[in-house]
Formats: sequence, structure tokens, C-alpha cells
Amino acid sequence: MYEKFVDVLLDKDLLHGQEGVSTFKLALALRSSAPRVEAHYQYYETSAEPSTVDSGLGCEDWILTEGRGYCDPTFTEAGPRILDET
Repeated sequence: MYEKFVDVLLDKDLLHGQEGVSTFKLALALRSSAPRVEAHYQYYETSAEPSTVDSGLGCEDWILTEGRGYCDPTFTEAGPRILDET
């Protein structure tokens, strides 16, 4: 799976040559993005997820756009306002 992912990155020209591949592999080895990923999880668990429970959105999988929660990807029925845009 890892090799296929690197191939896709190369095919889409997201990694430029062997230097880009080497830099990508180094970043993975050093786990340089781990703090950022953890920060996103912490934000979700402490702010976003409780907001959906408090607002009564009532679905396990949801999308937040323009401050409103949607339970389906067609955006046909908006849920309650979850986050204020202030």
C-alpha cells in the first residue's frame, strides 16, 4: 500500500523526482506531521464533536460547512447551527 501511495504521488506530480521521494520518506521516518495530526484530533474531540451532541445533530457521520451540520453529503437538509462564525 505504501509503494502504491508513493506511485500515486509521483504520477500526480506531487513529489518532484527522487529528491521529493527522499524528503517524503524522511518526514515519515521522523514523524514530523504527528503533532499536527494530534492537534486536529484534539480539536475535534474537545470542540467539534461536543458541538454536534449539544446541538442535537443526531448522526454519526457529518459534514460541517458554513457553520451548519449536514448528515448527508448532498447538503439537502441543513442541521442546526453548530458553530458561530464570529
